[in-house]
Parts: sequence; C-alpha cells; structure tokens
Amino acid sequence: MALKGPEIVEVQGSDGLEGALPLLRRALAEGPARERVGAAERFVRESLGGRGALLLLARGPGPVDLGVLFAAASGNPFLGTSVPLVYALFVRPENRRAGVAAALLARAEKVYRARGYGELAAEVPYQDDALISMGERRGYVREREWMAKDL
Repeated sequence: MALKGPEIVEVQGSDGLEGALPLLRRALAEGPARERVGAAERFVRESLGGRGALLLLARGPGPVDLGVLFAAASGNPFLGTSVPLVYALFVRPENRRAGVAAALLARAEKVYRARGYGELAAEVPYQDDALISMGERRGYVREREWMAKDL
C-alpha cells in the first residue's frame, strides 16, 4: 500500500526523543550494532542539539511512526573535513517499499544542504541489496570499502 507522502518531523533536542526511541532501538537491533544498543542510544542523546546531528521521524496517518533516520557529522582530522553520516535508517516492515525511507533521506539531504554541508554519506551493509539499490536510485555512489576483522 503506497502512502501519500508521510509527514517528516525533525526531533529537536531530547524533548521528542522518547517518541523516536522505540523505532531507533528497532533500527539498532536489526543492524550490526545490536550488541551496543545502549552505547548507540547514549551517542544519539549526546549528539542531539549539535549542528551536525539530525533525528527524523516519518509519521503516517494517525499517531503511527513509520520510520526513523539518525545522522551525525563525522570529522576526519587528517583531511579537515566533516561529513554527515546516516547511522540509522529504519522503516517498519509493514511500511517498506512505500517511499518512507526515500522521504526520510530527502528531508535529511535538504536539512544538511541548508546547514552548509556538501554531501551526506551512509554506511550500508554489503549484503543489503534493497538499501544499496534505493541509495543508487537517489544518486548515492559507492566511494569507499570498509574491512573489518573480529578480534
């Protein structure tokens, strides 16, 4: 069922955070940070209110939150650059393939452009073909490869 443009709400500071936390926890539980949900939640709380942090909620008809996006600027001290990075993008399974994630990304792009940033990046699991495909349709390109090893 396609939605007609979900309402995208920017969460300001910790005031609206409680409403976003259930979806944010689900996003973290599905991703590689599932063992570190508490630390990730602290990072979100500490980051909110800063120029580089952004927490968006997608609202549907009625009091239903459909999805969430959290991004924060990540600096590279060697290059002297700061790029916002999408740390969490989650849409309820029953609302996927309805444009919710695309609407969240579009708002994030608009907000970061207005804040003076020239790009937005996202870490995407290499097996997540649906997310990679959506990103490529929106103009995102693969720039870097991450390698990791369990220690």
